[in-house]
Amino acid sequence: MQCLQDQDALIPRPRGTLPKVCAASLAAITIGGIMFLSPESLFGWVAMVILILTLGPLLHGLCLLAEEFLYHSNTRYRGRGLLSHVLPACGFGGKTLLAAGLAGLILYLVGHPLPHKSQCWELLILASVLYALFKSLGVLGPSEVEVSDICEGRKMNVAHGLAWSFYLGYLRLVLPR
Repeated sequence: MQCLQDQDALIPRPRGTLPKVCAASLAAITIGGIMFLSPESLFGWVAMVILILTLGPLLHGLCLLAEEFLYHSNTRYRGRGLLSHVLPACGFGGKTLLAAGLAGLILYLVGHPLPHKSQCWELLILASVLYALFKSLGVLGPSEVEVSDICEGRKMNVAHGLAWSFYLGYLRLVLPR
């Protein structure tokens, strides 16, 4: 007979918060280092980085939105509630837009952290556009651990994924409206 310890090893435990703790620790150490080296430009740098990190996904969301409107609006949404469903699905949620707006406001109020004003905007635009390109090419896709974490968090399994893809793909074409 197998003991309970052997069975516990077969069933994986839910993921913990260690990645969040590690990321928060790294951010605190980095911000502490910047405060020590150049405290006068801390808010400008933080605002610029937040703006870069939010504008990139928003530009990628625009690319996704174009495809949804052009190719999937009739089959997936049937014209009903198009904006209320499509915009959040493409990454235009309230949190991202709020973070980008606040970062832009802070950057405007504090000033540019780089010596030349044009460098700030060039870096902002270049980083955001390259993020959208790399995300679209799959270079910045989620890792297997992240996908697994998303599926665990949503209580999804293989049957759920198969049924959803079957519904979206085949049944829409075959069943009458």
